[in-house]
Amino acid sequence: MKKKSFIQLYRGIFVLAISAIAFTSCKKIVDGGGGTSGGTTSDPDYLKKLLAYKKSKHPMMVGYFNQAEMVGTAGYEHASLRNVPDSVDIVDIFATVDDTNKDMLAKKEVIQKDIKILQQKGTKVVVNVWLTRCFTNFKNGTVAYQHNATDYAKWAKQVYDYYQDWGFDGIDVDMEPGIVYNNTQNKGLLDALAKYYGPKSPEGKLFIFDTDGALGIDIFNNTYTNYNQIYFQAYNRSGDRWWGKPADLTKEMNTYGSKIGNDNFFAIVNGEGDSAGWKVNSYFGGTRVQIVEYAQWAIDNKAGGAGAYGLNYDYKNSNYVNVKAAITLMNPPKP
Repeated sequence: MKKKSFIQLYRGIFVLAISAIAFTSCKKIVDGGGGTSGGTTSDPDYLKKLLAYKKSKHPMMVGYFNQAEMVGTAGYEHASLRNVPDSVDIVDIFATVDDTNKDMLAKKEVIQKDIKILQQKGTKVVVNVWLTRCFTNFKNGTVAYQHNATDYAKWAKQVYDYYQDWGFDGIDVDMEPGIVYNNTQNKGLLDALAKYYGPKSPEGKLFIFDTDGALGIDIFNNTYTNYNQIYFQAYNRSGDRWWGKPADLTKEMNTYGSKIGNDNFFAIVNGEGDSAGWKVNSYFGGTRVQIVEYAQWAIDNKAGGAGAYGLNYDYKNSNYVNVKAAITLMNPPKP
């Protein structure tokens, strides 16, 4: 998503609690001086139930989090990780996280504390990277790596060590034209990262492949065993709205899902600013906001779940009202 804005007990009794998680504010698990939706309720078993839910098999809500470096700034309440609904499963930090981003570095301790608060609630926090920027500009803008196996290995270890210090649960690699190399170089870099992230990694760190499909399928087909999940940017055409019918999106899922499993495929809406994610998408043929339509599509097609680029901008819509509605649809209360 080449947007340049850097500046959920099992489905039983607890699913009823999920509605409470989604639609009410509650005390924080860790009192850090801010946030309105994070933590414990009057139920002493709340955290235990929440963590059991997160570990269960269920349609997940994932999302890219923008402007984390603005946390604590007046008018940027959406930039606080502490405001993310408890039932969101994976938060993907979309920002330049390296030593060249002085704004991020200035807020590092705050962001690290907020990451830990989310992790205590079973939410995974990963970081988005672009191969070209990450390889040539990591971590301080002075290290120059060459395209060979030795440098790939050194670079991947440096990436792992750096993001481990931040406390991230994994990485998401953004694969789009203009921010990648040729297929041979891409494969070398992605395979090197797979030593530390993904199904092959010893610590179980997440490795997410995200794309708008414009690169084609070859690089994914050559590296798919590296990844836990794929996030498909189902918005990068026709005015930030999905250009086709639900069946067209299903074809995309089947293309990637044939390798990685449909239950690891996530369709992502664009929720940045005043974008289509929080509006009705006439192209999709529904009458509900697009994130809810994608949640319904995920249920109908047994996809991994739904998500949004700029997930945190929905904070401005009555405290994540659309995200919470999508979560409740995918994981409804049972009588």
